[in-house]
Amino acid sequence: MNALAAVPALPDRRRHAPREEYTAWVRATFAGTRGTISSRLFFYNRFVRHWPDLEDWFAAPLLDRLDLHADAPAGSGKHLGISHEAGSYLAYLSLTHRIPMDADWVLARNFDSLFNPRVAPTLGMNLDLVDALDERQRQLGYRSGRSLLTWGIARLVLWKGDPDITAITYDDLATFGEEIRRWCAMPEARTIRAAHVHRNRRDSDPATLTTEFERACLSRLHGLHVLLFNTGQVKEPPFHGLKTCELWREELTSPGTPPAIAAPVNRWLSGRLQTTDRAESSRCRGRSCSRRRCRRRSPCRSSCRPSKNNSVTRTLNGRDGQACGWRKLQA
Repeated sequence: MNALAAVPALPDRRRHAPREEYTAWVRATFAGTRGTISSRLFFYNRFVRHWPDLEDWFAAPLLDRLDLHADAPAGSGKHLGISHEAGSYLAYLSLTHRIPMDADWVLARNFDSLFNPRVAPTLGMNLDLVDALDERQRQLGYRSGRSLLTWGIARLVLWKGDPDITAITYDDLATFGEEIRRWCAMPEARTIRAAHVHRNRRDSDPATLTTEFERACLSRLHGLHVLLFNTGQVKEPPFHGLKTCELWREELTSPGTPPAIAAPVNRWLSGRLQTTDRAESSRCRGRSCSRRRCRRRSPCRSSCRPSKNNSVTRTLNGRDGQACGWRKLQA
């Protein structure tokens, strides 16, 4: 297993798309919709005038880049501003010029237009693949709709600056999961989430909003991991509490596991990691393994499903459950 993936590499210097190029793209993509063409070109010209050096925009405070202020009222309605209304241009810039966007920005916005049938193909997004993945996730039992899938894909391709969905790896998923946790711990996250909530939740505790957002984001990322694992694109089995390989080796039990239980589990797993034949010794020989052998070798039950409320069982099943044929994890 490779070490933690690095944040997507940045180009030598990030630059704006030439005006002639972006104008031609807008006119071709939105042909016949004069209002859309005019507004998009207006937002582009205004943004470039205000931020002639794109590096200055990336270096600016996050709230400034979102046209928000720390004292902005919660749920203030539709967002307006130089940077916010240039979001479609910045998405175009990222995917056509291969400019990775920072996680702080992609986690603070919505990107529904990336999957517009007019827009997606011109940016290199494969909507046929998205449709196929959506159909597969429904076959797996996910009933949250297409948004469960598109939320993660939109943010990962922008964060990587690469519209190729098939290029998403396990390391991308694990690293982005850590970015989600870091983002939700930022002081600015409370202001951003408060500005996004519906008006009937304006009185909610900002700390609660970020906690709920973190849980929702990690759940969506986990759902995408389950899907890509099921299709064979990602080889590493999914499990709740997405971690990188290095963190897995350092934290063999889930946080909060009672010491009396964590100590023997840590000793057992450490021994397994140090043996060269640990994979073979824990494999139940596929479908031929008996339920009795499965129970003896790991905390799997007869169905090889972990207890949702048992952190130790969940941790052990992350390794041995897969060996016993448990490959379709539920989100």
